[in-house]
Amino acid sequence: MPEALFQADHHDIAITDITLKHDYNAVAIGPGIGTHDVTKKALESFIISHSSGKPLLLDADALNCISQRRHLLDALPPLSIITPHAGEFDRLFGEHNTAEERLKTAIEQSAYYQIIILLKGRYTAVVRPDGKIYFNSSGNPGLATPGSGDVLTGIIASFMAQGYIPAVAATLGAFVHGYAGDIAAERHGRYGVLASDVAECTGRAIRDIMQ
Repeated sequence: MPEALFQADHHDIAITDITLKHDYNAVAIGPGIGTHDVTKKALESFIISHSSGKPLLLDADALNCISQRRHLLDALPPLSIITPHAGEFDRLFGEHNTAEERLKTAIEQSAYYQIIILLKGRYTAVVRPDGKIYFNSSGNPGLATPGSGDVLTGIIASFMAQGYIPAVAATLGAFVHGYAGDIAAERHGRYGVLASDVAECTGRAIRDIMQ
């Protein structure tokens, strides 16, 4: 993947340092970082020392790390975005029996921590600290494929980097991701959709929406 920029960690099997070398417009953390103890420490150090105050986007293993260091939720910059699926949400906020229970908790926790919670599921919900909730109308079961959530994180981060405020980036990202998944399902059938197919269809999804 020649288009990917990469900066190696000095450790062979774990991420030990999350230090920004440049002033980025958006930072997304989580997919693929693992939950090694040194990685948890690196994530904690980064969040606590995040001096720019810009909202962060956290997903996947970043959420799993935070679930074991809950005090980091208090340190997140206002309007940061977290994008948990049901399992990650329950590890963060306790076990829930229904989607309705999770949504109620998401509303409470979003307001308490002043963060945006994108709760992934059959009806993905973007929960804002002001109490507003947006339910995404695009997408299909094919998006349950592994890695699809990582693509969603990338799409949202790209909108944040373009200057969209977090609430809009999360809502727009969820719809574009679902729409790209619908295009991928048309091409490959919903049982054959891969995360890379969703990423490949993202450009067409944005073009169709703009037209």
